[in-house]
Amino acid sequence: VIPWPNPFFYPISAHETQNGCIYLQRLRLADGKPVMLEDTYLPIGFLPQFTRRKFVNGSLFETLYTFYGFQVVSLEQDIRAVHADTEVSKKLQIPNNAAILNIQRKYITQDKHFVFYSNLYCNTEHFAFSGTYKI
Repeated sequence: VIPWPNPFFYPISAHETQNGCIYLQRLRLADGKPVMLEDTYLPIGFLPQFTRRKFVNGSLFETLYTFYGFQVVSLEQDIRAVHADTEVSKKLQIPNNAAILNIQRKYITQDKHFVFYSNLYCNTEHFAFSGTYKI
């Protein structure tokens, strides 16, 4: 549990700013190689006992639905090419300043008051991100 980063990559409400957030950082692998670093920010007031729960089937979305009834119905996202900073480079095991894909997302649930955010850094040198996605 942390204060919201300032500045934040999406506009957030005064109510969100007043309360802290639950911060998760996940490193995703493909064939044993790091390909995605994901920082996720969830507003505190909606998720009692969240930090004591294990993810259902390793899934944040399943956990939010199973324990809290929140279902992601859509998302907004910005995608851009950026240079990896020192921290991201180290975690993705790539050279500092390497070109990577940055995806900033706002997840919208069926409850208009509960939205959450992710900032993803993707190394697409060996793996492409493509396909059909259902939320």
